Amino acid sequence: MFCKTFAFVLLMIPFCAMAQGDVRIDSLILAASGAEGSEQERMLNEALDLASRSDSATLTSTIEAITALTTSSKVDHRIKYHRARWLGRNGRVEEQVYELLDLSKVLPEEGDPELRFLVPFITGNSYLGLGSLEKAIAYGLDALKEASRTDEPLDSIDALNMIGEAYRAKRDPSMALDYYRRAYAIAERNRDSLFMARLLNNRGIALSKLERFDAARTVLETGYEIAIAIDSKVGQARLLTNLGFNEKERGNYLEALSFYKQSLKIKESLGNDLSTAYTLNDIGEALSRLGQFKQSLAYSRRALNIATKNDALYYMRDMSRTLAATFALAGIHDSAYLYQYQAQNIADSIFKEDSFREIARLERSQELQQKALENELLAKENEAANLSLQRQSWVAAFALALGIGGLVIGFLIWRAGRTRKRLMERLEARNQALDAANEKLHHLLNEQDSLFNIVTHDLKGPLTNAQRLLAYESEESSEEEKKKLRSMVQYSVGGALDFITEFNVLHEIEKSSSLPPSDTFDLTSLIQEEIAHFSSTIEERKLTLHFNKEVPVQLSTVQTYLRHIVHNLISNAIKYSDPKGSVFITITKADTLRLSIEDQGVGIAKQDQGRIFERFYRGDQNGSSSPSNGLGLSLVALLVEKLGGSIRVNSDLGSGAEFIVQLPL
Repeated sequence: MFCKTFAFVLLMIPFCAMAQGDVRIDSLILAASGAEGSEQERMLNEALDLASRSDSATLTSTIEAITALTTSSKVDHRIKYHRARWLGRNGRVEEQVYELLDLSKVLPEEGDPELRFLVPFITGNSYLGLGSLEKAIAYGLDALKEASRTDEPLDSIDALNMIGEAYRAKRDPSMALDYYRRAYAIAERNRDSLFMARLLNNRGIALSKLERFDAARTVLETGYEIAIAIDSKVGQARLLTNLGFNEKERGNYLEALSFYKQSLKIKESLGNDLSTAYTLNDIGEALSRLGQFKQSLAYSRRALNIATKNDALYYMRDMSRTLAATFALAGIHDSAYLYQYQAQNIADSIFKEDSFREIARLERSQELQQKALENELLAKENEAANLSLQRQSWVAAFALALGIGGLVIGFLIWRAGRTRKRLMERLEARNQALDAANEKLHHLLNEQDSLFNIVTHDLKGPLTNAQRLLAYESEESSEEEKKKLRSMVQYSVGGALDFITEFNVLHEIEKSSSLPPSDTFDLTSLIQEEIAHFSSTIEERKLTLHFNKEVPVQLSTVQTYLRHIVHNLISNAIKYSDPKGSVFITITKADTLRLSIEDQGVGIAKQDQGRIFERFYRGDQNGSSSPSNGLGLSLVALLVEKLGGSIRVNSDLGSGAEFIVQLPL
């Protein structure tokens, strides 16, 4: 042991000299050299964590020193994990995901429980940041499963909260609320006041989005009391801001103003300029709604000055819009137009920056794919070189065997010729494989260009329409007309957002090579939840919905996929039904599960029935209450295929349509 430690200390001398300033890392590694087992692993993991928050040179030298000290597979897994975390902390999120996915393939089933939780949890958070919400939810559920093994309640809270955030980003506050509640129950059992306040804040936002304003206020006030008890100034300011938002959403502008001003006082004491600016703008908006235009303009201008000083484009855009709306309400249309014009210019700049950022992300992804192809090509070249060396050795052996005799020489010549032919055939096959890979890459690039053209075309219409409506709204003097124009803008932008959401879901699921884990659940309950999601639309259109909900149907499959299928088919049945019509949902279970969703609406023409499951195909939509983006049924068909099932449609024009999904049991 003494010799091993002494040798390691000698090895560390140049490392310590190189890593000046990282004394803590050096001391941890030196201490670990004299430790064994779990204590050594703990110190090395702490050193890696510190290095992953430093520069690349420090991380590299730390890994080299640790690799020289131990060959433990557990430590090797930790090295891979912290290398991935370094990539994420330095803005290379896609590369972090690839590293974590590679690590997940080699982690043993009964390995390090903490790492088995962290890998899917960080992967899910990364996908959440990238906007891949279905993948974020899938990996969040994996993390939640692994959290049960760590004996650490905070892990379950983190996973549940992250899944809730993903559902909130999907604009599904009902599902988000369910996960927030489950997380809060764990935090409450463990008396974790900091998490309790945070989760109550998230629950309050979800309840506000559901327009359950009284419940939202109660929850947010409870969170505020907890934040006061633990003296969390940041938590108090956040909860007061959302209390103001809740009151503003239901039109109680005086109360909203009171909450915003309390939040402002705390934020100013904390010295967070941008957070202060946003609350100043909230106050300006509330004062504007109360008709106190002079004060409103003063607050919003102050907010805009702070945002401009910090070069915060998103803040500058929102504050310019608030000023434009206030000037318009005050009847000062020239100033309203100028600020609206300024807001639009900033929005264009943000769009360009986001576009450049997305292009850079795609370029990084392309570079990674290119590197993978290059590595594959290099491996094939090495294999070809090895084959060439083998052939040379066979030639040498042939030369040595010349003295054996004519018969043996003839046999060897024949064998060498046959071997050479076989090797040439194998090389030719590999060359063909490389050609096919290159052709596939060109095909993918062409397909990407085609999809880009389709997507930009489908987004340009609603966004251009929204821009035109905003211009009309700024010039309109009638408040009633302004309200109608704003409603039309919301509808147009909502359509664009729905298109983006469905396109992302379709794209992510289509490129996934494996299914998320299956769940055992009650299909009847799932369908009832989706029906409840459309309750306001059903009531508004006076539809009658028939469903054999009395019989529970247990099913084991990917719940998120089936929920998408049910959601889209029910949505279409409602969308294409005549007012006061009926929708029939029937489940039967025999050798397979049969789900039928039937409407009595406009029906589908025979010439369209063969194409309705194609991506972006719309057909005739004259009978629809809202336009289609041509993605819903293609997503349904893809998900059914992924689950090993089938889908078909029975319909006659003018006589409704029945969609039948059959899934294996």
